[in-house]
Amino acid sequence: MSNSNTKTGLFCPWQMSSLNIYSKLSSALTKRDDDLEPPFEDVFYSTVFQSGLNQFLIYSSLKDMIKTSSFFRDRITYIPSDKYSAVSRKICAAFDQHVPVQHKNTISPPVSGLQYFLTDIIVASNLKTSHLPVSKRFNIPEYEKILPTQLYVPIRNLFSSFEYLKVPLPAPRTIVKGDDITRFQQIINSGLFLKYSTAQKELENQPRIKKAIDNVALQARKLFERNAALLALKEVTLAVLPTIDAKLSLAPGTLADIIASLVSLKDRPNIVIYDCSEILTLELKRNLKDNIPPGIIDIVTPRG
Repeated sequence: MSNSNTKTGLFCPWQMSSLNIYSKLSSALTKRDDDLEPPFEDVFYSTVFQSGLNQFLIYSSLKDMIKTSSFFRDRITYIPSDKYSAVSRKICAAFDQHVPVQHKNTISPPVSGLQYFLTDIIVASNLKTSHLPVSKRFNIPEYEKILPTQLYVPIRNLFSSFEYLKVPLPAPRTIVKGDDITRFQQIINSGLFLKYSTAQKELENQPRIKKAIDNVALQARKLFERNAALLALKEVTLAVLPTIDAKLSLAPGTLADIIASLVSLKDRPNIVIYDCSEILTLELKRNLKDNIPPGIIDIVTPRG
């Protein structure tokens, strides 16, 4: 799928649906010329490069939904959809069995979004890759009153294991298009980007997360300084989950048993989650600020 120098990230069906919501909002509520500007998906694909990614893993069933430019399509690897569906069926079955009927379709907090997120991180762990959520972070205490103990406790303990870090990372100053695509591609293929990408990859393998983050910040600064005309430093939230199997003993309950049965325990890496929601929301607000009343974006922004 990739060599040792390739930094990959998994983009799942639930995230594709969330991204489509952003895209439809942007298209419906702005007056832009789509022949002159790339589709809104390009905002996502551009910004994830600041996470050192040079290859995206996307399920083959989503292929027809990819509308982005060939520059980014060339960096997509399609993987069998059954890698997702096998995990999804078991997680969904656990929720169907234990979540009271009146809460199964709860929107706030989003129950379905939570079960899809759990599926995503298990698949990402098994594929030894990063995860790329585009929807807002979950507030787990909100679920205590609607989830039974055998689901809530392992979920709470799992989320408490995440280490959240805010790091300034290089990203395109504007949407990548026109002549900038060639220049941006040169950056991606440069030795500096390779060092930056390698530093990001070490987050998955380095038990000393602070040391790995310091190296990422150092390489980010070097990459930015060499390409300051095209790049800007923008703060990104990273969530690092140390090996899932090491945490399972702390998470008793039905869901813990299911996760244990689904997770491959061989050479278990850290899971690194790049939160793209903040950047996407800021871009959406920038596009829509002259078209809709203040506050409405916070209501329609995908969550979970």
